[in-house]
Amino acid sequence: MRSTPSRRGPLAVVATLGLLSLAMALPQAATAAMTHTVSVTGEFVNSWKVADASECAQAGEGKVTVVVRSAALRVYPYFDRFQSGGGKWIVAVSLGGRRITDAPYIRAAGTITRTDNTTQNPPIPDTGPCDPLEKPGCGTFPLRRAVGYVGRFDRRRIIARVGGSPEFNAVEPCLAGDVSGWNSTSLVGGNRNFDVMVTMPTAATLRNRPVVVLTGSTRKVSTDRSGDKTTTNDVTRKVKVTFRRL
Repeated sequence: MRSTPSRRGPLAVVATLGLLSLAMALPQAATAAMTHTVSVTGEFVNSWKVADASECAQAGEGKVTVVVRSAALRVYPYFDRFQSGGGKWIVAVSLGGRRITDAPYIRAAGTITRTDNTTQNPPIPDTGPCDPLEKPGCGTFPLRRAVGYVGRFDRRRIIARVGGSPEFNAVEPCLAGDVSGWNSTSLVGGNRNFDVMVTMPTAATLRNRPVVVLTGSTRKVSTDRSGDKTTTNDVTRKVKVTFRRL
C-alpha cells in the first residue's frame, strides 16, 4: 500500500506551506502588543482497507490515528483589508516595535497509533508455506517534532494544520494506508493545498469574548484498483483552534 499520488514527504505540514510570511507594520498609533493566545488541536484518522487475492498477500482493514495538541502562542489576530481578494484574516506575532509577521509553527505533542487487522491469504497448494506474518511498527508511539500551525487563507477563513514525524504510514510490514502526512496528498481532501479551513468570527466577537473556539473538518474516501489488489483510504481530519483573550 505504498503507491501514493502527490506524496510530499513526512512533514508536509512544514515543507509545503505555500505561503509568504512577510514582515508588516501596524499603523503609527498602534503598538504590536499581542491580544490573544492561539492553540491548535488536530486529529487525523485513516480507516483503510485492502483486498488482495494473491497467495500469501495480506488482506483486511486497519486504522491510523494521529492526535496532536499544540502549546499556546501569543498572537495578534486581525483582518487586513488591504490584502488581495478583499482582505485576509492574519494571525500575527511581534517582531519588536510595531513590526509583526505571520505566526510560526507552534510546538506541540502528539501520538500516532497504527492498527493492522489484516490476515494472510493461504499459499497455492503444494508450493510450501507463506513467510510468517509479523507486524512490527503497529501500536501507539509518540509523534516526534510535532507542530501546529494556523495561517491566512481568505477574508473569512484561516487554515489549520498539525504534523510530525515519522510518516504516518512509514512502518512496514504493519500496513497503514496510503497517506503519509496531514496534507501530503489529494487523498485527504480539503482545499487546493489539501488544508482544513476554519471560519473566523467577526472582529467584534474575537475582541469581546474571552475564549473563541473554532472547528473545521474534512473527509474523503478514495479507492484504487491495481491488478488483483484494491485499496481504500477513508480519511477524516478534525481541527480545533482556540483563541484566548489576554
